[in-house]
Amino acid sequence: PLPTDTSEHQNSFNRILFRSIESFYHRNYLILWLSKLFMMFGVQMQMLARGYLVYELTENPGLVGIVIGGSAIPMLVFSLYGGVLSDRISKKILIQVGQASSTVIAFVVALLIFNESIIWQHLLIAASLQGIGWAFLAPARQTIIPEILPHRLISNGVALDGALMGVSSLVAPAVAGILYALIGPAALYIFIGVI
Repeated sequence: PLPTDTSEHQNSFNRILFRSIESFYHRNYLILWLSKLFMMFGVQMQMLARGYLVYELTENPGLVGIVIGGSAIPMLVFSLYGGVLSDRISKKILIQVGQASSTVIAFVVALLIFNESIIWQHLLIAASLQGIGWAFLAPARQTIIPEILPHRLISNGVALDGALMGVSSLVAPAVAGILYALIGPAALYIFIGVI
């Protein structure tokens, strides 16, 4: 039955809203979620920037596809090891190392662009290294959720994680395209490294 008065309706809405974001009230999950938000924005922005940069350097659409797909093969090859490793060592350490390596890669690419020594092969290497990092990072991020949330909130935490992925894949490339046009690839890569 529908609530009959406005206050009852508001209370019902507040309860639903609270339940949908209840995992955020757990500090460790909130930190994990926010760190993934920034990381996914960086990853999505970097994919767009990498493609534009390869095209600017080579004017070859085929090479753009090769470089953009450069992370896929290492991710497929190393994912099995990433899953096993995330069961054997601290997931927190794997996450921190994975995110730190993405930061270093972004700053190295920015430095190469600033020095005007960037070539498309550098971007392929960067994509491949990020694919390797992601193969270890993704399983650790997915399997840490049950360790930091109570059992009743695991599905809520996974759903919020999925929502984050959807939002970042929609918004981050648009932001990257605008920033690429406004500040150029080197500054964009620095921005990506910072976030």
